[in-house]
Amino acid sequence: MILREYERQREFFNSRAREWNFSDEDRKSAEDIISKISFFPFDVILDVGCGIGNLLSILKNRAPESTFIGLDFAFRMLQQYKYKNNGKSNIVLGLGEELPIKSESVNVIMNYCFFPHLRFKNIAIREYYRVLRKGGRYFIIHPQGRKAINAVHHSAGEPVCDDILEPIDEICNMLKDQSFILKKSIDSNDIFMIEAQKL
Repeated sequence: MILREYERQREFFNSRAREWNFSDEDRKSAEDIISKISFFPFDVILDVGCGIGNLLSILKNRAPESTFIGLDFAFRMLQQYKYKNNGKSNIVLGLGEELPIKSESVNVIMNYCFFPHLRFKNIAIREYYRVLRKGGRYFIIHPQGRKAINAVHHSAGEPVCDDILEPIDEICNMLKDQSFILKKSIDSNDIFMIEAQKL
């Protein structure tokens, strides 16, 4: 049922899969942000909204002993993800609101430049809580502040012009409502970041 709500979005992202690479500036921003996150040996890291896997090599450099799973609803994005990694990748076709992932099987969930594209954010947050192990962490990250992100989406036109990043306090309250503990929340010109934990 939820997938029907994403038909136009999925077409939009599928059509852009071949050109969805990080620029040099995008990559540097991502490396700077990920370098500040601590990972543990043998973490299972789920990248929801992974696209073509731009974040994967950065995460592998930061957490080389971890297992990585990329999830996206756009199958052409996942085709590019697999191609970029010579077929050696754990990828899953699915939605953030309906994760085809076993309960309590993941240590870290990343939403890198993805959270605004969720249509049913509270449902997705509940799913994230379900699949995280105790002590597991969930990150919402953008390399720009909220106003800049919303302006980018608005200028992109249909069907993503209404994919907004809510005020940080509102998102934090969504997380608290699903029993997450807030560890960090930042909204500045050069980063939007929330870290939440399942205790």
